[in-house]
Amino acid sequence: MTTRREIGIRELKNSASRIINEVREAEAEYVVTKHGKAVAVLRPMREGEVEDESGARIESLVDRLRRTAHAVASKAGEESAAAAVARQRR
Repeated sequence: MTTRREIGIRELKNSASRIINEVREAEAEYVVTKHGKAVAVLRPMREGEVEDESGARIESLVDRLRRTAHAVASKAGEESAAAAVARQRR
């Protein structure tokens, strides 16, 4: 069972190595507070979590690139965004 503790940001700064070891080894979770208000949760990574996050970030970047290419094509008056981007590179 995961334990969850509250920790102030100053204590986290002063004891970061110990706290990270607790998170990794004992699967402890910490609610990090600043001026008494929760601002973050420090918890162990789940298997596959980094890959899932990376995939979502890649999808987001590809979507942004598509929108940018479309905007470039619209401004250039081209039918094909790829053609407009290729022309911009020249």
